[in-house]
Parts: sequence; structure tokens; C-alpha cells
Amino acid sequence: MTKRAFPIVILCCLLLLIGTRGLAQAPEAITAANLARLQPAARIDFAGLPGEYKSGFFAANADASTFLVADKQGRLTEITEAGFQRSLPYRNPRDGQIFSLIDALYLDEMPIALYALDNNFYLNEQRLALDAMPAALFALPASGNLLIEAVTADGGLIAYEYARLPGADGWARLAAAAFPALEAALPRVRIGRIPLPLLLLSALEDNILTMYRYPRAFRPESARNFPLERGPAVAGAVNAAGSHLAWSAPGAPALQLLDLGTGENVLVAETGGAYAQYHLLSHDASAIFLINLDFAPIVAAWEVATGQRHELGRYRACGRIPDKVALSADGRALIIGCDSGLEIWRVMPEKEK
Repeated sequence: MTKRAFPIVILCCLLLLIGTRGLAQAPEAITAANLARLQPAARIDFAGLPGEYKSGFFAANADASTFLVADKQGRLTEITEAGFQRSLPYRNPRDGQIFSLIDALYLDEMPIALYALDNNFYLNEQRLALDAMPAALFALPASGNLLIEAVTADGGLIAYEYARLPGADGWARLAAAAFPALEAALPRVRIGRIPLPLLLLSALEDNILTMYRYPRAFRPESARNFPLERGPAVAGAVNAAGSHLAWSAPGAPALQLLDLGTGENVLVAETGGAYAQYHLLSHDASAIFLINLDFAPIVAAWEVATGQRHELGRYRACGRIPDKVALSADGRALIIGCDSGLEIWRVMPEKEK
């Protein structure tokens, strides 16, 4: 080996060592196996940002490294743990115009906002021609399309699907699908916080859970019914793949998990009837989280296989119940947003023995 080649070899070894250590320290996906190491890892205080922030609403990119938050006027700002990064491009309201944020998300690392500006509706800077009042925005990662949920004049619900225009920063409407009509004779409720393309309706009298999956247009023949012995299921969460539902009934002392493929429902644990503001389910459906349990600022989790409960600790001080709680798209972070700011929980590395 020549003298000139020797420093190059040393440099390559150092780079390899640094890269190996970086990979070893990368955050783990949250599962039942590492619940004991899930802890607050970062905090973003709204007080340190320009503007005035009163809501903990956020949208997070895939690895929870970047967030969209809304100021008091509903305008969106992109932030990281280091603080303010930039304002999201959108149509700036002129004097006297009313701006109202409806929803926001990241799709393929691109921030997208749905908002109203003086009775017109926009996706970022594109004006939309809608026949109903938009209420929520959802992503379809498999296709890269968007779904906009909207309320019609007669109180019905409709989903508009939009596809990105090739080579352009815009969107084209593909389809519109009406939600199934709810019959007054059979009281049913929609399980909140279950994102489209899943639609879950729970019958309050016979404990039947009905599942629809877009894009089959919510047709009656596409519905699937699950009888739940300890229902009805009116609160819960699905995992990222939409394969399982973690749920509980109002006032019921049981936390349960339903396999939406096989229909198998299992009792995970008795919870004593405690009320939880938020349910979350890990990506692999091995762990269920209840946030703000009985209105206490705590994070609790249960292992699905064993029913073991983990008291993971308190989250940051908030003036009220968190405005949003979610798992990151990559399953490696738990994010809690409230009026004082955001808190990001991650699995901490195992301590060396």
C-alpha cells in the first residue's frame, strides 16, 4: 500500500464507522417490544415562534422532523425543532377578506393546505370548484391522490378525489362519491378520527360495526359488517395500514382490537371504564395508546398480546385537552399538540450494559 493510499483507507473506515453508528442510533418504530423506552424526545414551544398561536393543530411529515402549525389567523407556518422555517405559500387575503384554514397534511413531503378565502376554497394556491362545503383533507398514499370530505346543502357527505396534474403544481378532480345515507330508524354513528379511505359506522342498538373502503364508492354491496359483543364501538383508531381497529365502547371497561381482515375481535385489557380522549394504534397493531386518560395529561399504553399496561408518563403542560395527537407516518414518533406547543415522543436507544 502506498503512503498516498493509506490516508484514503483511514478516511473510508472513519466514514463507515460514523455511518454505522448513525444507523444504530436511528429511531425505532414504536411497537409493544419497546414501549418502556418511549419517552419525550423533543419539544417545540409556540412562545418562541413569530406570531400568535392558540391551537395545537399540526400536520407532520413522514418522519416527524417538520411540522405545519397554524397561527391565530389560521395561517400555516412550517417549523422544526430548531424553530421557524417558512410560511406556506397560498393566496394572500387582501384587506377585508376572511381566511379560514380547514385542514392540512403532507403528501410525499409536500405540504398541502385546504382553506377558505372569502367563500372560495383552495388547495394551496389552486381554486377548487366544489358543490359542497369542504370539511377535511385526506391522503391516499398508494396512488398519491387526495380526498376532500365535504358537506352538501342537505347535510349529506361526499368525498372528492383529486389527482396531481402531470408536470404541474395543480390538481384535477377524478371522482365524487356520496357517503351512505344514515337511516333514522337505525341509529348509527361514525367513529371519529378514523381517516378516509376507511369509513366505519357503528350501530348503537345491535352493536354492528359497518366498514366501507373507498374507492369502492361506499356502495352498499361493498359494506362489511362486524358484530361486536361488547359494543358499540364509538371511539377508536386504526393502524397505518388500515388492517386493525383499536376500540372501546362508551363507559365500557374494556379495550379491544378488531382485525378488519378476518373479523376476529379480542379483548386486550379491562380499563375500569376510564375515558380516553385519544386512541392510537401502533403500525404493527401490537400496542394501543390511550392519551389524556380520564382527563389526566398522561400517556398510557397496552401490549396487545399480553394486556400489560405501561404508564409512560406525563406530556407537556397544556391549558386544555390536546388539539391533536398522532403517530408519524413512519411509525417512529408520537406527536402531541396543544395550545402551548408540540411534544415529540420517540423510542430511546437501549443503554449499553
